[in-house]
Amino acid sequence: MGELLKHSFLTKNKSYLEYIENNVEKIKNLDNEVLENIVEQSIRIKKHYVDIDPFEKRERAFLNLGHTYAHALESFFDYKVYTHGEAVTKGVIFDLELALLRGKIDTKYLERARNIFKLFNIDTNLICLPGDKFIPLMRKDKKNSFNKIITILLDSEGHLSKTEVQEDEIIRIIDKYKNNFLRASIDIGTNSCRLLIAEVQKDNEIINFKKEIYKDLEIVKLGEDVNKNKFLKEEAIERTLKCLKKYREIIDKYSIEDKNIICFATSATRDANNRDYFIKKVYDETKIKINCISGEEEAYINFKGVISSFDRNFKENILVFDIGGGSTEFTLGNINGIKKKISLNIGSVRITEKFFLDNGIYNYCEENREKAKEWVIENLQELEGFKNENFTLIGVAGTTTTQVSVREKMEVYDSEKIHLSCLTSKEINDNLNLFIKNINKQEIKGLDPKRKDVIIGGTIILKEILEYFKKDFVIVSENDNLMGAILEGVENK
Repeated sequence: MGELLKHSFLTKNKSYLEYIENNVEKIKNLDNEVLENIVEQSIRIKKHYVDIDPFEKRERAFLNLGHTYAHALESFFDYKVYTHGEAVTKGVIFDLELALLRGKIDTKYLERARNIFKLFNIDTNLICLPGDKFIPLMRKDKKNSFNKIITILLDSEGHLSKTEVQEDEIIRIIDKYKNNFLRASIDIGTNSCRLLIAEVQKDNEIINFKKEIYKDLEIVKLGEDVNKNKFLKEEAIERTLKCLKKYREIIDKYSIEDKNIICFATSATRDANNRDYFIKKVYDETKIKINCISGEEEAYINFKGVISSFDRNFKENILVFDIGGGSTEFTLGNINGIKKKISLNIGSVRITEKFFLDNGIYNYCEENREKAKEWVIENLQELEGFKNENFTLIGVAGTTTTQVSVREKMEVYDSEKIHLSCLTSKEINDNLNLFIKNINKQEIKGLDPKRKDVIIGGTIILKEILEYFKKDFVIVSENDNLMGAILEGVENK
């Protein structure tokens, strides 16, 4: 859509834009007749430039409006993050910012241009990316020559011209968008290590999420045997360190400043007597600063991540729970804030090592499952103060999201399909029976093989949470503490 809207700047015939503005809803609803008319008119505009300049010596170059910036943006993100239309939209705005900088248009013209794209919810803000990385990408564009950066200039009368843009002009334009930047959060859990990189916008002191850039999860089992000996094993530290070195490389590739890297460690690191050694080793080898956060802080950022999925009109209470490897956090609140929060030392790794692992051998027999269930029920009694509240139950993290991927028999994990899906207590029980029956026999579709050892224990916790609160279903959220850390940061506890 960005390309089609771009063409409205390439013609002085206002009927093209007027037709688009008069048919916004039909375009959004993919009305075939309207879409065919727009594409036909767009092709006519493009054909006009090709006809008058078939060898691209003069006017035909105007079709590249927005493309110098757009191509650099696509290259910076390996052509994986922004669609071509989204990139071209930002490119058009860049060219108009240049026109504004040179006095060719005024701010009203620029805002009118933004509003054209906003009709279709296309973001018009540029991203504050480092000039030393971004300018060379602009210089590499195939339309440039003699090492000059060439783009298209537009004035308020609609006149177009090719122009060379200077590095200092690029820096000045990008700096206008210093509140639009990239941020990274890293969750070092008991069982897994996860990374989220996002485009965010800072409004006063509030961070707003705009777009997911990159997301990854690795099973590192940092908390292996921590429940037993209160010590992070050297081999577990090395597995985690290897993952964090990879994450550091990815973060550096996107040129994210250290102040915008939020890394936090949870239950296993909290419980380990050698946590200071681990934190120092990670910093010495990666320059990643780990914040070892409390269970309550973990509950807080989980809630903030989940509540970001809802708009301001959502007034209902929600109880967010995060079944981690070593602990499970519960947070009750609504869009206006948090009412109660608590962290319990029950988690998928902790329950597995306590009841199902003996001398390196896993045993999920009925007797062990019953003991594990009784242990969970005993711990859940600390939630008595939550029982009198009305709320919707929302679950986050791997144990809960895996239930949906297994239910759907996912060959490839699909976050969009999982996010805000409904999971019933019957489906959880069916999954538990499936895990018990097949855990040592065959691959289960939708279950990460590295999560296999702890999924039965985690599912028992999940099942008992629903039974404790007498709930028939739970809403599953992909937004969790990673998102909460992006939005809120963390405090070192």
